[in-house]
Amino acid sequence: MLVGEPLAGFPISKFFIVLDVNFMFKWKKLISLLLLLNCILLNCVVSVKAEENNGSVVPDIKFGKQTYYPGDTFTVSLRLTGDSLNDFSTNGVEFVLEYDHFNLELASSNTDKDLRNSYINYTNKFNYLNKSDNKQNIRVAYMNISKSIALKNGANVLNIKFKVKDNAQPGIKRFVLKPVQLVDNKYNVFHVNNDEAFVRTLEILPKDSKKPSAGLKTFNDVELKHWAKEYIDKLVERKVILGVDSSNFKPKNNVTRAQFAAFIVRALELDLLEYNGEFKDVKSGDWYDKIVATAVKSKIIEGVGAGKFEPNSFVTREQMCAMIIRAYEYINGLETKDQISKYKNRFKDIKEVSSWAQDCVKAANVLGIVNGMTDTKFVPKSNSLREQAAAIIYKFLKASDLV
Repeated sequence: MLVGEPLAGFPISKFFIVLDVNFMFKWKKLISLLLLLNCILLNCVVSVKAEENNGSVVPDIKFGKQTYYPGDTFTVSLRLTGDSLNDFSTNGVEFVLEYDHFNLELASSNTDKDLRNSYINYTNKFNYLNKSDNKQNIRVAYMNISKSIALKNGANVLNIKFKVKDNAQPGIKRFVLKPVQLVDNKYNVFHVNNDEAFVRTLEILPKDSKKPSAGLKTFNDVELKHWAKEYIDKLVERKVILGVDSSNFKPKNNVTRAQFAAFIVRALELDLLEYNGEFKDVKSGDWYDKIVATAVKSKIIEGVGAGKFEPNSFVTREQMCAMIIRAYEYINGLETKDQISKYKNRFKDIKEVSSWAQDCVKAANVLGIVNGMTDTKFVPKSNSLREQAAAIIYKFLKASDLV
């Protein structure tokens, strides 16, 4: 629950902790923090945000999958979800994540490299041991009195690259997101999740139980030298894409709108929403009803008009690009206008792409998510195949720093 209160209740001690832990950093960063603190202290007389603007804001921690082995690298994503964020801007936000440093470490031991900005360009990033409780913490903060940022509903606020230590002990490992407090640009303070810590766990499996994957066939119809085998295997491992049965993948089969929506929703680990009968051709109880509801609510996919979704229609290559770019903008909280300007006129048939999809095709190509059917042709109207969908979903996750 996002609860507003006058700034007199703001935990000023948190700012002093940031200053104390990182006193060795550049003075300009310290001055920025002090200026923000001073600005806050001078604005103690504020009005409480109206109750109707306070809604449920839910923190979450995502891992891509729930089990890893010693030596594996993976991404931890922090996100905030809630309609209250749609009109929320802030000059200061901070996230603190506690993790098991006995079994986990940053992937490259480089804080700037492993703590990856999303749409928030953090002014401070720290990875430190709290001596009072011997717990390892990652702390990131954005503080700028002259420039506010709009928080994005559902987008990842931080991606962190971790490695499971080679000598890690098997078992359940905890990640604890410390209580999050948001300060809006009117200096009201809001508490997320009732000002309580948020905990997620993953499991480290014994190293000797890991089965070798190199040189093994996952499906009978996906050969070892198949160009998309790596993408298919990775997504099957993450339970994003499944075989048509236990032995076959059918890489040359077309992909339906409902299937591609499912691939994206699973890839982003979105929590499924209830379906309320928004479309005439999607019935409650259909295997994809909640997937459609979730993808539409997230503005990743739209209906086709006249109250229809056409879940069983095949997805064309240009439609797939439109969906994947919407998904990219949603989970990263970023627009792709800058990417469009970098397009190098690679595809000779770009004019054959529908006008509503041209920018999406260009952005997807610049981001490294899609290629042409040949070096110079995109073939926008052809139906997408399951092998192509697997490649695009995996490259989309990579472009989003999620793998």
